Amino acid sequence: MSWDGWLPFMQTDGANTCSHECGIFDPQGNPWAKTPNCNVAPPNFTDFNKLFNSGMDCGVTSMTINNKKYFIIRADKEDKTIEGKCGPGGFCAAKGDTFVVIGLYNDASVQPGNNKKQVEKCRGELAKALGQ
Repeated sequence: MSWDGWLPFMQTDGANTCSHECGIFDPQGNPWAKTPNCNVAPPNFTDFNKLFNSGMDCGVTSMTINNKKYFIIRADKEDKTIEGKCGPGGFCAAKGDTFVVIGLYNDASVQPGNNKKQVEKCRGELAKALGQ
């Protein structure tokens, strides 16, 4: 499966829309695959890595992605997951050994729990496929 083949897997669980935009990146922010409007800039990954390594204790409380300011509501350094909210939209990011998967949603048509569940599931399946 190409990297692009993982994107539909992150966008739906078969019954629910789980993200509107998504991507797979290396830890520095270089895209492996992404939907057209998943424009997470490499500078965001400086903050992502702080949050993955130190959780909420690192001092990062918000970040701007796709010209939207997301407030960080959860950063779990044990699970290597981050959740952010911007009005009715939000995102989840999850880190594997050599990659980061990110799913963004724009409105209340996506439940935050479905977004997180599918992003984490994609991370697990991708890690398995890569032998991590």
